[in-house]
Amino acid sequence: MVRVAFSGHPAYREARYRYDALGRRTAKTLTRHDGREEETEFLWCGRVAFSGHPAYQEASYRYDALGRRTAKTLTRHDGREEETGFLWCGLRLYGERNGDATESGTLYIYNEGGHEPVARAERQKGGYRLYWYRTALNGLPESLHDKAGRAVWRGRCDEWGALKQESYTGEGEKLRQNLRFAGQYFDHETGLHYTTFRYYDPENGHFTQPDPIGLAGGLNQYAYAPNALTWIDPLGLASTNNPGVYDVHGEAHLPSDMYRMSDGKHFQEANRQLYYQMKNDPQFKATLEGKYPGIFEKVSPGKRGAFPRKAPTGIGWETTWHHHERVAGLLQLVDGPDHN
Repeated sequence: MVRVAFSGHPAYREARYRYDALGRRTAKTLTRHDGREEETEFLWCGRVAFSGHPAYQEASYRYDALGRRTAKTLTRHDGREEETGFLWCGLRLYGERNGDATESGTLYIYNEGGHEPVARAERQKGGYRLYWYRTALNGLPESLHDKAGRAVWRGRCDEWGALKQESYTGEGEKLRQNLRFAGQYFDHETGLHYTTFRYYDPENGHFTQPDPIGLAGGLNQYAYAPNALTWIDPLGLASTNNPGVYDVHGEAHLPSDMYRMSDGKHFQEANRQLYYQMKNDPQFKATLEGKYPGIFEKVSPGKRGAFPRKAPTGIGWETTWHHHERVAGLLQLVDGPDHN
């Protein structure tokens, strides 16, 4: 059990967390100043049970084969249910709709290839109404504006993404702004941020599950990023503070079923693709050999047919495979010294 004591918290004096043998958070208990407790139980079968929650007794979640959340259902104390469905484009949240509504819904528009929201379109009878985001460096929405430039929503979060204050004006009162750090969606029922492959707790700045690749991802398996003001982790798999501006000399695209595998597996697949690209394109091979002498041999399969699991390196040169932070599954061959 992990215990956290608060000093100066407006509502709670203590929080306690329990974890299972796999390192996943199974329960959170909040103790108010008057001694009352609120407990949230995470069952890791797509269901969350509440004890002492002011509005809900249970929440259930559904996911597709890629791990993307497709729906959530909230059950109130009187038995009424509230369902939200989610739409996806690749590994980016494309939209959401409430219940069986066909005349309403929200679509999200992002910057090219990234997870930073640019606008949202609210479906209404006869068409859509656009609203525009103003975001911080890390993709966190700070305000939402209508076509006339008026702010219909403003939010203020702390350094780790916990919402401290928000305000709605005019038509913004009909909207619910749940986007947080790049790639994150706020669940008001649990206070957690859904981040595609893991859940993030903004109150302590950590994920609720360990890194899927274990210690290969670092000693702190729950860490979000060294600095949440300038770093992002839109999928819950790897943080980065680099906008992806490198001299790119080759690219490889991973199949979706490899996303959760180790870097060694990723590099092996990238080397395999680069090998065949060079083999089938003599001009491309000559260009790379001119910059990195011997690179074709470095990515060639061994005697047993297996491709190397490390990025190619030779005398006087070094490369690495960079995981693009905005395009899922894209690996880019870049100079090792340039890579952070």
